[in-house]
Amino acid sequence: MAKKKNRKKELRRQQKLNTKGLSEKVRDLSGYLTTSPPVFMERRQIPHFDELHEALVAYAADKGYDLVDIKHEELQDIQRLLLFDEFPFNKVTQIYRQAVRTPNNEQRGKLLRQVLDLDPDYFLAKYHLLLTEEKPFDADYFEQVWHFYDEIKQGWRSEGYLDWNYWEARPYLTAINYMVTYLYGEGFLGLAAEVVEFVLSKQPKRLAPDFLHLSLSLYNELGRFDRVQSLYHRYLPLLPQNKDSLIFHFMLSKLLQGQMVEAKSLFEDLLDVNEEAADFFASEDWLDELFDVEEIEMYMPFSRQSLAVTTYYLLDFFERNLTALSYLSRFSREFGGTSTVDGVASYYYGYNNPLFDGIRLDIYRTLFYENLRTAKDFRQITEKDLLAIKGIGQATLKKLKDNGVVFKED
Repeated sequence: MAKKKNRKKELRRQQKLNTKGLSEKVRDLSGYLTTSPPVFMERRQIPHFDELHEALVAYAADKGYDLVDIKHEELQDIQRLLLFDEFPFNKVTQIYRQAVRTPNNEQRGKLLRQVLDLDPDYFLAKYHLLLTEEKPFDADYFEQVWHFYDEIKQGWRSEGYLDWNYWEARPYLTAINYMVTYLYGEGFLGLAAEVVEFVLSKQPKRLAPDFLHLSLSLYNELGRFDRVQSLYHRYLPLLPQNKDSLIFHFMLSKLLQGQMVEAKSLFEDLLDVNEEAADFFASEDWLDELFDVEEIEMYMPFSRQSLAVTTYYLLDFFERNLTALSYLSRFSREFGGTSTVDGVASYYYGYNNPLFDGIRLDIYRTLFYENLRTAKDFRQITEKDLLAIKGIGQATLKKLKDNGVVFKED
């Protein structure tokens, strides 16, 4: 299981530490460019270092202003200084700014420690350092993360539990998102749900990016169907851009309770808001599309990508719940979904091939997506070729040979 998750974790890790991003003004501008503005993933777990915002805050503090008191001429001067990299940020901010621009983890860690030497309470530096030193499946790192959770809660409380609409709350809400993602990925589902419950108890009107998908996926996996229903009714009118996600998870909760008539009706509702749903769940490679979520920075609502984002955190869950996948495939076909090959059948039912007896599902998945699905496929490669595939070792090679697999001669 650990090896299978490593690919997804490594992709996530790179995105967490990627500090590039678009400013709020550019995001707002996108609303004028299309009637259905794209949703920005914000998959970076480090908030974007918005130089203009930081400069405005520093300038206002120096002048004794509120931000709204800054005149247009002053704003132009600040923008000019930023353009030529001449704005006089204080020393702590300068070092942190350098850290977020540094791609090398070791060098970034040194810079972040310098920040904390000068300002031990610099929350983003502590959080950024935590991510820089991430160690999956490590007990010491887990304790470090769980201890940091108390600091996150204290920081958010100091901002009055403001929601994502408020800039000053975003560092803490971003860190909470990471907490849930980390605990969920490590298998601490109960603790992840505890964090989710804490956030929802504050009744935020606007959630941090991805928090809704995380929460709904977690509740469905835990069988907390009452919470799925509650979130569905609560956020359907508040988050119209996430309507297909809310309907999908509510539909899945009904399916997992054996309420197939209600589930099928909700699948039809899903098609009403996202007409690509039938073809998506009927497609051969929709599960594989979930990995593509890590590569995108934005997606269009009510599209194949929005469905991939919606189901992303349930990848491991679906690999253990083949019947649920079969129902999704059935609903898709009944409502006109088409695919040249039944992806659910080609992937999961291929697992019943005697060639794969005794092979773990995560290893089979790796072989499947390396196009090693039949005895003929294996005859095209050597044993060395097989062992060169990440996650495949001698034990898998021996098991395949015991099952009658014949390889190409070296």
